[in-house]
Amino acid sequence: MKRKQLFWGFFFLTLGTLALLNQYFSVYVDFDLLWDSWPLILIVLGIAVIFTGKVTRTIFGILLGILVGALVFGIFQDDFFFPTGKNAVFEDFGNSSPLVEKYNPNYEYAKLKLNAGAGKIIFGGETENLWECDFNGDEDLLDTYTDVENNSVTSEIEMTKNFWRFWRGENKLKIALNENPVWTLELNIGAASADVHLENYKVEKMELNSGASDTKIYLGSKFPLVKVEAQVGAANFTLFIPKNSGCKIEVQSVLVNKKFSNFIYKGDGTFVSHNFDNSVNKVLVSFEGGLANFKVKYY
Repeated sequence: MKRKQLFWGFFFLTLGTLALLNQYFSVYVDFDLLWDSWPLILIVLGIAVIFTGKVTRTIFGILLGILVGALVFGIFQDDFFFPTGKNAVFEDFGNSSPLVEKYNPNYEYAKLKLNAGAGKIIFGGETENLWECDFNGDEDLLDTYTDVENNSVTSEIEMTKNFWRFWRGENKLKIALNENPVWTLELNIGAASADVHLENYKVEKMELNSGASDTKIYLGSKFPLVKVEAQVGAANFTLFIPKNSGCKIEVQSVLVNKKFSNFIYKGDGTFVSHNFDNSVNKVLVSFEGGLANFKVKYY
């Protein structure tokens, strides 16, 4: 069989399989993530040109057909040619009674631990409760636990199951926190997209443990010293900090982008912002990752 026939065969096979599965499951192809990975097509083509062996070029022809088929499916799905599954919900999450944990004025310190697999996670907003969680799926997929000790409260939200999905899932969590306590946040996510807005919260510590994720975290100036600890795999992680905050970064990886604008390199993977010594508010970042794209930006 000719390589051209293999390409088109696997292209239509991938496109048809995803469309069929989408009629019965919650299948979601993240078009943005696929589009950002378009250089893979050039890499596959380059390898096929370099290695002229029949078997090698056949394999890469198949891979290219699958990749392009998934990309086209993502385009159609993004334009609503395909409905996104029987359990799908779009940007309005739709729960009339979101999960909540009641707030007690005696809570001075609060910790929230979130365990989530694939999906989209959004932090931000105001609530009179300690926290409020809006979920686009079945609430039975979430387990919650809260423990109170003196003036401290610890809560845990865990996603117990995931829908079947391709590349990255469509489960969506939207979480709002009370602005009064001093917060410690622990975010454990898999192949997820996280948009974490903490500008209006008093955050003392932020822990991120993620796999193949795309995470953006926005810190505020409500607490004088914020510690950020991140351990990521093959991930994109961008940390936004206020322009009046000083920042120190410690990177423990040789496969991470280590060029940070407005930072001075101190050696041993340590970078310090120009305004660090004179800043009232400071952010201390410890980063450990695999093949990661890590950025720190001022806003």
